[in-house]
Amino acid sequence: MFKSFAGVFPFISICDYQKWESPIVQRYHVFALPTIYLLNDKREILLRPNSVSQLDLWVDWYLVQGNK
Repeated sequence: MFKSFAGVFPFISICDYQKWESPIVQRYHVFALPTIYLLNDKREILLRPNSVSQLDLWVDWYLVQGNK
């Protein structure tokens, strides 16, 4: 059921039905839902922002400063 629901999302979405006991929660330090990760083209985590505004600031910085 989850795959048919989340399969249309334009982003990676994972569910193992283990809730907060999932090894994914531990491995990626998930503390709230939704949790946002910014990945590079190799799917490596670049940023785990605490808010959309923090993500926005980082993207602005990267586009201006970090990509030189």
